[in-house]
Amino acid sequence: MMKLSAAAGLAWQIAASEAAMARHPLIEREHLLIGVCSLHKTVKLIRFVKEDPLSLEKIRTEADRIEEILSQLRISSTVLRRGTRSRLRSGHAPPADQVVHRSQACKEIFRRGQEDSEREGAAETSAPHLLAAILSDPGPIISAVLAGAGVEPGPVPPESLAPPPRGEEEPARAEDVGTMVSEPEVAAANTPVLDRYGRDITRAAREGRLLPFVESDRTRNTLRQLLKVLVMPTKNNPVLVGEAGVGKTAIVEALAERVATGRDRRVLAGKRVVELSMAELVAGTKYRGEFEERLTRVIDEVRAHPEVILFIDEFHTVVGAGRAEGAPMDAGNIMKPALARGELRCIGATTIAEYRRCVEKDPAL
Repeated sequence: MMKLSAAAGLAWQIAASEAAMARHPLIEREHLLIGVCSLHKTVKLIRFVKEDPLSLEKIRTEADRIEEILSQLRISSTVLRRGTRSRLRSGHAPPADQVVHRSQACKEIFRRGQEDSEREGAAETSAPHLLAAILSDPGPIISAVLAGAGVEPGPVPPESLAPPPRGEEEPARAEDVGTMVSEPEVAAANTPVLDRYGRDITRAAREGRLLPFVESDRTRNTLRQLLKVLVMPTKNNPVLVGEAGVGKTAIVEALAERVATGRDRRVLAGKRVVELSMAELVAGTKYRGEFEERLTRVIDEVRAHPEVILFIDEFHTVVGAGRAEGAPMDAGNIMKPALARGELRCIGATTIAEYRRCVEKDPAL
């Protein structure tokens, strides 16, 4: 008979809750993955509840091991959890008032996890064993999420599953160092000016540093319109117009999240969403033409890297930006040619009043 660790049992409970809330008739491997990836945040909550300290420490140890395995794969549990959940459509099963059972595919994951634990001589099947079994046979939904993050599904090395030997110093816990995942510095080497004055929102999404995005019919429609404009060969620069606080930046972050999790790959594969700060560009400019030179270098880098989608919050600030510093032209006039020829993909965000006051009056912009 299979013996589960406390963390594996907790992941199973979370998976059952996920299936019930989504009104799915059975627990699938996707629900189980969400449960495994939720252990780290869950252990922070249950530590305030009266719980057996020994069991809690065991759960924390396995949760840390999960984070370490995913870190080696260069993906965070947050991205994997959110990406998988966002791809699961709501079901139509009646509200569950009884136990939600596992599907055959999910039972197979448990069986493989048990085989791995027995092969290692472990006393029980742990949450890392379940994660390894899922990554060995992820299915189409999880495979798409992994592919979007640039991760190849495959077996997890056995040494990654074993807990650290007693007396060996344990790695720093994610609650101490955060859930950020190290990324290769390729982008920084290719676009040094853009990296200096911009913020890579796609990287932040991959590292799980963005706030959760709650989808609705309105936001889904906005994202569809945004994608429709971005794929056009010219005039592919949408502007999000709305009052402050309605969620314009959240829409762009949701777009970056889709890039990170591999959704809409036909349109977004390989893209980078980078927020460009006009304030950073202007700051520190002392001599005539210095701002113009900075912005021109940014535009040249974006031209050379068509995968980059710029995001400029407070887009109305491009009108007049840099002129006070003695530059021959402001940011809007510098960007117009590249925008008109489709050499620069840019998403702007501004309020209705500022759009009418600054942008609408300039037909070329």
